[in-house]
Order: sequence, then structure tokens, then C-alpha cells
Amino acid sequence: MKSIGKALLWIAGIGILLLIPTAGGKIFDAVTSKMEEKEAAPIELKDINRAPAAEAASGNAEAAKERYLEGLKYFQASNYEKAEEEWLEAQELDPYNQQVQEGLKRIRAITAKDQPE
Repeated sequence: MKSIGKALLWIAGIGILLLIPTAGGKIFDAVTSKMEEKEAAPIELKDINRAPAAEAASGNAEAAKERYLEGLKYFQASNYEKAEEEWLEAQELDPYNQQVQEGLKRIRAITAKDQPE
């Protein structure tokens, strides 16, 4: 019996909360009058895909890919110093390129083994 009373009380509370904004209270009236007084300014949308920053980012990504591939050639030829140089340049162009990050990790692991302790 108590649970039914609690449920009815809960439903009544939710009903009151839902009716407050539509009842024409002071807050509701104040907000609607402010909205009616002032017309919102139109919003101008820009095509961000054609923005200079987007073009530069895609150009950097392409240049970073080229540097990565050059570094990969050096890496496969066991010229780790040149591979690292290329991959560091690629990292500057695109710091979030995962292939470049993995390549640099591999070089560091290989060169760490070659150095005496």
C-alpha cells in the first residue's frame, strides 16, 4: 500500500513539473516576451572543408606520407639514421600519423640494442 502511495505522489510531482512551463507563470512569460521582442540574427555558415587550414592540413598529411615512404625505403635498407631523419620530418608535418610514430619507435628500439650499456 505504501508503494502505491509513493508512486502516485511521484506521478503527481512529475505532472506538476510538466505543467509549470505551460501554466503561464512569471518565468515562462518573461522568457517568451524576451524571445518575441528580439529577432535572432541570421547565422552565416562557412564551408570549413574549403578553408585554408583544411587545405594546409591535407597538404601536410600528403607531404608527411611521402616523407614516411622515403623513410621506409631507408629503413628497409637498414639505413636507420636516414630513415629517422625522414620520419622526424614527417612527424613535424603530421604529428598524429600513427605509421610515423610506429616507425620511430622501431628505430629507437633497434638503435637502443646497438648501443653498449
